[in-house]
Amino acid sequence: MALEKLWNETKDERYQWMKVVILPGVNDEGGPPTLKEIEQIENRYQLQSEGKSEYYNFDRALSMRRKIELGMTLEEQLRDDPNFVKLPSKEFDKVVRKYEDEFIEPLKCIDRYLEQLGREGLYYTVSTGISDRAGRWQAFLDYYNHVRKKLDDEYKRIKMGVEEDETGDAEEIAFKIIRKREFQDLPKVHKIMRDLPKWFANPEAKKELFQLLDLDLELPDEDCFDEDGKEYDERKKDQIWSAKYSTELHRHVKNAQRIVEHEKERETPLTLLEAALKKLEHENMDPEAINMADIPKAMELAKKVKEAADGLESDFYHLKKKLKKLKDKFGK
Repeated sequence: MALEKLWNETKDERYQWMKVVILPGVNDEGGPPTLKEIEQIENRYQLQSEGKSEYYNFDRALSMRRKIELGMTLEEQLRDDPNFVKLPSKEFDKVVRKYEDEFIEPLKCIDRYLEQLGREGLYYTVSTGISDRAGRWQAFLDYYNHVRKKLDDEYKRIKMGVEEDETGDAEEIAFKIIRKREFQDLPKVHKIMRDLPKWFANPEAKKELFQLLDLDLELPDEDCFDEDGKEYDERKKDQIWSAKYSTELHRHVKNAQRIVEHEKERETPLTLLEAALKKLEHENMDPEAINMADIPKAMELAKKVKEAADGLESDFYHLKKKLKKLKDKFGK
């Protein structure tokens, strides 16, 4: 299309023809390539000899997933990259996990987000490219790596203050914040995703965030059409939804941030130690009440608590010695 337009506008001979490779057809020797073989060709040309990709990360995630669906595993795709082809098996496995965390898993989060909005596959509503100022790819990337991975890990989920039956609620809250995208006087939305775990971990901040569950993620039908009865584009609907719930979203998110920041200002080493001791001496800290299957994990945690306590005691002891030396030196 570009060549045709250039030819029509300029009549320059350079734009009249282009060299192409015609792949074999049904009756040709070897037969036509499969879709997987075409994806393999694209993957190798895309990476080229220097092993760098030109794709915007969201596009690359979609490309990787499409290749996987056609039978080309992520491992196979990465082995085409000269940077990884000679890596030992253990190191290569780390690379595969890294790419899963940076591309495949965030894309799964996006799919769940779009499904909740009833717009499956409409990826342009998340981002149209690297220059898209309204893009949300980075937010989903940080959501997966800082929130979703913790929700999927029982120990980290409990530490984050989210019950098992609240996992879906926590994700819905994150999705609503991502959909709003911009908050006045607050960090960018992807940074909010990084802060969410400590906000959830604070009971008062968590209570504020859970107020967002009262907001409907979908727009009422009357807000989806203009005065002429024409349905708005999905990105326009995002803007309308954001404006409709802007006050509530901003208030609860801002309050959650304020609560945690205030708590942080009040916490000192002494108050933290007192709180930790209070937890350990809590009436519910009864070893006989634990599930038998959890005993090894409990012993491991108790060992870590002891190691941390011993380390702190040693640090305070050395500080005390330094203080004594200063008093002796200056006579105070």
